[in-house]
Amino acid sequence: MTRTWKRARVLIGVGAAAVMWFVLLTFGSFGFWLLYKAVGWMWAALAVLVTGYVGGFLDAVSEALARRIRHKPRGDFGRVWLVRLLANSFGLGLIAALAFFGARYINLNHPFLVPRVTLTNGDKEVVFQGMLHIGSGSFYEHVVYDMLRAEEDGYDFFFEGYSDGTPENNERFQAVQGRANDVDTYEMQTTLADVCDLTYQQDYFRMWQVKARAAPERYAFVDVSVDEMMNEWDRVVHQDAQLEQSQQEYYANSGAYDFKWSRFFAWYGTLNADQRELMALACQSLLNVAAGVEIGDMPPFDEKIIMDFRNRVLANKILEHPHTHIFVTYGAGHLQGVYD
Repeated sequence: MTRTWKRARVLIGVGAAAVMWFVLLTFGSFGFWLLYKAVGWMWAALAVLVTGYVGGFLDAVSEALARRIRHKPRGDFGRVWLVRLLANSFGLGLIAALAFFGARYINLNHPFLVPRVTLTNGDKEVVFQGMLHIGSGSFYEHVVYDMLRAEEDGYDFFFEGYSDGTPENNERFQAVQGRANDVDTYEMQTTLADVCDLTYQQDYFRMWQVKARAAPERYAFVDVSVDEMMNEWDRVVHQDAQLEQSQQEYYANSGAYDFKWSRFFAWYGTLNADQRELMALACQSLLNVAAGVEIGDMPPFDEKIIMDFRNRVLANKILEHPHTHIFVTYGAGHLQGVYD
């Protein structure tokens, strides 16, 4: 019985080791291929060799020391090093493979859900469709379909979309958000949509812009201008001078003043098709994760102007509008503020 059990334990151990090596070699090889797509053969091979060489050497040294402490016969240092080198090298590929499949899993199973809420006080009904500046084409197609149905039902439409101001205020608007001498908001969002292999929302709303010009009483861009935002910022700063310093400290501490979207987009332009594909996957998973995280403290300008001020303007326009059925498409983050 004892001999049979020992034999079974040996077989189980051999089987477990075989499975482990199969998983390591399979996923590790796939990870190597991902590394090749990401950085090319030379850098991928260098990363694998450095990781395997250093890791294998440290593992072999630690095993040799452990054998010496336990007074066991010294093993074959070269053989141990070679085995550890292979294991650590394929382990690097395994990490890359896990990161790839993890991003795929997030995008497929945990996409960010955008709210759509119907508000009513008995006399007026407001459908608030939360929006994202960049998203999947299928999301925007569903929104447009719902809007067309609402149009047939006689709804009026309110759209998000602030307008430019004077050149001076446009520059101030960029600077106060840490984007001085950098790309403007439109270029940032449209280019980021390309980086993430997503769609910029305005690409699906051209027809509504045409309708807004033809019938502004029914299709209205209910937002503010950059001039109005900067005037409101001047007003709140005049009441509390600490806000301007807090704004500067927020972006200085976050590193936003050092980060330039223009540099990032220029670097992105040097990537090949495979690298852009992997970048899009990473970008989409990061957006899904970030969008699902509760927003913490915002910089004063974002809180007081981008959110609170524009929320008040939208809420007042809804209350003042004579029609009883309104379909609102606005950034998802504005819903709570408008409701409050």
